[in-house]
Amino acid sequence: ANAARSHGASSHYLMEDAMLTPLGEEQARSLMTNPAFKSGMPALVCASPLRRTMQTAVLGFGESGVVLRPDLQETGNMPCDAASTSLGREMLRERGWAGLAQAYAALPHDWQCKGPKWGASAAARFEACLQWIARRPEHIVALVGHHDFLRVGLGGCSLDYCEVLSCTLQAGELRNLEGELIMPELPPRKGSGIFACFAPQPCAHRNRRPRPRPC
Repeated sequence: ANAARSHGASSHYLMEDAMLTPLGEEQARSLMTNPAFKSGMPALVCASPLRRTMQTAVLGFGESGVVLRPDLQETGNMPCDAASTSLGREMLRERGWAGLAQAYAALPHDWQCKGPKWGASAAARFEACLQWIARRPEHIVALVGHHDFLRVGLGGCSLDYCEVLSCTLQAGELRNLEGELIMPELPPRKGSGIFACFAPQPCAHRNRRPRPRPC
């Protein structure tokens, strides 16, 4: 949530289930013009059910095709990273995103409860999401997640505001467009597609090239 002080909070980290600011919404709307999608727009958009990631997914790609996955939530338990189902329902109702509101209501009743080992499970959650994507028929998929969660899953690559990282998932391997291995030993999928990751959450790190994770 960029420039969260405009909402009267001394720190964006203290804002419960933080939303995007007007600048963040503008950045999200610009995703469709990102060069990563010149070859085609995502047929499937996987998003964390926190408010700012739902905003990013819908403003960036439209409501159709958005799938909410609680395992994409951020690693921490700061107020900004803690989902509020009442605030989430309110935002979806006010925005008129009826289809996403139905998907939100259909999530498991305790999806927002992270538990003490949530942060340590980030790598396993990222792999589980990729395994799910590998079984899907879509060839262009976008994943809307959070900075620390994606940094763990992408082998240390730190993404900036609404930054896009394009990858291919083929023959069980996730690679960047330079061909460097990001995450090995994934289930094979038919064909190759662009896998775009971006984090609409502030981060203090500049972007780095992904490093291979040890097997």
